[in-house]
Amino acid sequence: MSVVQKLRHYYKANGISALHFDCPHYYECKAHHRRLVKATEAFVGKYYEAVNHKLLIVSADPGYASTRKASRHTLAMRRNCEYRPSGNEETHWYWTLRLALEILKPFRVFREDVNEDNFEKVVQYFAHTNSAKCCQNKRGRAQADDILFENCRKFILGEIEIMQPDLILTQGDKAKRVIEENYEDTGDIIPGMRKMRETRIISVAGRRVLWINTYHPAQKRSYIKRFDWPKRERYVRLVQGFINSYK
Repeated sequence: MSVVQKLRHYYKANGISALHFDCPHYYECKAHHRRLVKATEAFVGKYYEAVNHKLLIVSADPGYASTRKASRHTLAMRRNCEYRPSGNEETHWYWTLRLALEILKPFRVFREDVNEDNFEKVVQYFAHTNSAKCCQNKRGRAQADDILFENCRKFILGEIEIMQPDLILTQGDKAKRVIEENYEDTGDIIPGMRKMRETRIISVAGRRVLWINTYHPAQKRSYIKRFDWPKRERYVRLVQGFINSYK
């Protein structure tokens, strides 16, 4: 059974399927926002399962979601993300793709017919999920209320076990809490590399996983100018060291 099939079974069993939604927290969350759009499922790139070193990006909330439930299930998310215009530097998706490319490119995971410098193609090689499944469609894509993140947090753990990533990249404090509160630091170090405050090796279902916490790209000044983008080369070296030592 593929990762996508396992995820769809998981979503339905837990009531958070885009097509068969029956979440026990729905009315609690809706009480805070009457126009709540029901769950958006994870995105899994076409070649995610084929690569040796799997990258999962955990972000905040969808920001915007269509009211058409057929556009929010896993296969629809793949189509939407692969054909979404990505050249606008003002969008957080643009910077998500740029950083994913930097992290994955050294491992030559891309198919021979793909230009590795075309960052828009990297979308086929990683997976992405949100810390809040439902969406409030706030003006300006403002972050959802805390209640959504609190109620959804437990669902992310099952997604992570199904997707079995080797690398987890979290974007922002809401995503950070999912990992920080549920997975222990193994205490492992990467030989020859100085440990960075925002990186650690964690244990996920008995597997070592490298976790890198970043700012959410919507915080453009911190993300692009000061922290994550300038540090990308150090992140790449840490990933290379982790793969060489533990994978």
